[in-house]
Amino acid sequence: MIRGVFYDREDTCPHCKRQRALEIYDKNNKPGYLSMILDRNQLDRFHSRQFYYLKCSVCDTEYRIDWSQENRIPVPLLGNKLKYFLEDYTNSYEGFS
Repeated sequence: MIRGVFYDREDTCPHCKRQRALEIYDKNNKPGYLSMILDRNQLDRFHSRQFYYLKCSVCDTEYRIDWSQENRIPVPLLGNKLKYFLEDYTNSYEGFS
């Protein structure tokens, strides 16, 4: 028997695990329709606006965006990646004070 590999879509909330629940927002708090962009494979839409955060429409949890994936699809910045990002950010400004 062959077992398939299951993976969560990029718009799945890591907190409540609901699929298609994450929405991406720009600086004016306007939604970017993340699920529609992924469904239609219109990844160039990520370049036309500046997006600032992801938010779950079910549990209202907000996430910073991790743009470091190879395919450049935004995902929530979590765990150790968030910790290292914040450490590097604060260390980069210590030299200015």
